[in-house]
Amino acid sequence: MEVMILTCTKDSSSSVFQRHMNALKLYTNDFEWVVIDNNHSETFNHAHEINRALSITEGKYLILLDDDFIVAPGWLDALKRLAKNAEIIGGVHLSTPVRKFSHVFLIA
Repeated sequence: MEVMILTCTKDSSSSVFQRHMNALKLYTNDFEWVVIDNNHSETFNHAHEINRALSITEGKYLILLDDDFIVAPGWLDALKRLAKNAEIIGGVHLSTPVRKFSHVFLIA
């Protein structure tokens, strides 16, 4: 599979995850999807679980999404176009109102 999407969630039965899943299925084609669900475990380590999943994934494109990220029409094609035209892709999500980094990623 060319595209693998990895989603981490606290609870796959939550309304947050359900919105994420519905949008992903509606606006994304031809992808493999791995969901890491911690079921509210106190010992869940987000970074560890992502790294564990990364060690077993295959595919040309690996996309990491949190369950509160809602995709829109055309999102995957746009991301793939960026990946084809860049050596490094990075992204930042700023939390408001304190304007601190919530998420940062870099793919080289």
